Amino acid sequence: MCLVREIWFAKEGIERKDLMSPKTIFLLAVLVVCAYPAAASTYYVGSCKSGSFPTISAAVKAAPAGSTISICAGNYSEQVIISKDLTLNGIASSTGVGAFIVAPTSMQTTTSPIDALNKYFGLIAPVIWVTGGNVNIQNVLVSVLGNAPCPPRTVAFYYATGASGTLNRVASFGDACSVGIWAENASFTPTAVTIENSTSNQGIVAGSLLLQNGTLTVTIKNNQVFPIAPEGIYGIYLYSVSGTVETNFVSGPRWSSNESGPSGLSGFAIFDDGVAQTDVTISGNTIQVNESSETQDFFYWGIAVNVDGATVKSNKISGAHYAIGLYCNAATVSGNTISNADYGIMELPAGFTPGVNTFYNTGIKTLSCP
Repeated sequence: MCLVREIWFAKEGIERKDLMSPKTIFLLAVLVVCAYPAAASTYYVGSCKSGSFPTISAAVKAAPAGSTISICAGNYSEQVIISKDLTLNGIASSTGVGAFIVAPTSMQTTTSPIDALNKYFGLIAPVIWVTGGNVNIQNVLVSVLGNAPCPPRTVAFYYATGASGTLNRVASFGDACSVGIWAENASFTPTAVTIENSTSNQGIVAGSLLLQNGTLTVTIKNNQVFPIAPEGIYGIYLYSVSGTVETNFVSGPRWSSNESGPSGLSGFAIFDDGVAQTDVTISGNTIQVNESSETQDFFYWGIAVNVDGATVKSNKISGAHYAIGLYCNAATVSGNTISNADYGIMELPAGFTPGVNTFYNTGIKTLSCP
């Protein structure tokens, strides 16, 4: 369209010289070209391609919305802030290793506008910080090395209010004062984040406004989660969101006798939390609890539901002190296989009968609320 308009002006200038001079034609052509943004394209970072940007942040700043940032395999130490539609793609090396980002020693910080998350996690320092737009990230690993001071709590991948997108084949590793993947939405405008085929040993956190079904829809599937952080408490923590948590493998905790967290010696592989009914389906997950604590006061939950409306089905839970806990909330519970648990399904609402579930080597299969 830009080219057509330029030719039209040129033709008019030739045929109607009384109305347009050559200089006017040229200026109009320039204005037409400048009025249109640069086309989305692929921008490279690193040493695998000539003319690449030296840093991911420089490429993000230069690239028009809708572009792809291809990151050469290698090590990068920077905080990356993204506010527009982009795709970040780590280019795998011959060994299969993609982009490796190490948290820098100095980063901008923020707090969550969602009170429940802010109260527990406090000041955070995101390494990859998506502040808006639809951003897709794949084949990128973020590492938090050493014992960073806490707070701030380092977050490897952070989708803030107003941001949507997909994390696919990403990984995060860090110490106890960090979160692997965090998505939230404190806006009345709905957003959606998908986390799939990824690995985190710092847990996954997702939260939104205190509304029925929330304003953030999450799809968390086919991930491996090892909750040694934050403080080993949560594998996957949901607060007032809707969506699905399916076919993930959650293994934990990683406690020793001299460690404790803000909730004491307890933890949750998957925790659906909130204050208003949410539409969350937790299905097909495998939860394997390895209690390394030497104390008798340690209690680890497989799946805990602290809000009405959840569906918990077809999960396999092994080794948990409490396999499934409903905290007296209304839920659908069926088709789960529970083994080597002290309690199978506990704190059932009065008059509630769960569906058909299978129990192996379980002390007390079901326990109703007091």
